[in-house]
Amino acid sequence: MLGGYLAARFSGCLVMGLAVLGYSTATLLTPAAADHSFNTLLICRVLLGMGEGLTLPALHHVTARWAPVHERARFVTVSVSGQYLGTSATLLCAPLVHVWWPSIFYIFGGLGICWVVAWVLLVIRTNIPGFGASFS
Repeated sequence: MLGGYLAARFSGCLVMGLAVLGYSTATLLTPAAADHSFNTLLICRVLLGMGEGLTLPALHHVTARWAPVHERARFVTVSVSGQYLGTSATLLCAPLVHVWWPSIFYIFGGLGICWVVAWVLLVIRTNIPGFGASFS
């Protein structure tokens, strides 16, 4: 509910970008948090979950404002299927844990940061009312 409220109040694009930035940063910090203390790790993982919880409501807000009506179902299908692609990629990278366990967190946290950069560039260049214009 919080993600939907924030997306409607501020901008789905802004909420989506900040949420992914937040949980990607938490992912990158997970190895350091684990080295520091269990409580720090727990806080880091809770922040990660909170960030992820904001993304789906923000995605649906962006879909409602950006995708043409006849393309919305396809847009959501492709967007949400990325979750399964990410899960599959994580499982394929699982053997890296045996070599150096922090690698998984650095790889996927880094990919998330790259996604945020691409998202910001897309949003700024798109300039569709309610999409790009409200982000900046």
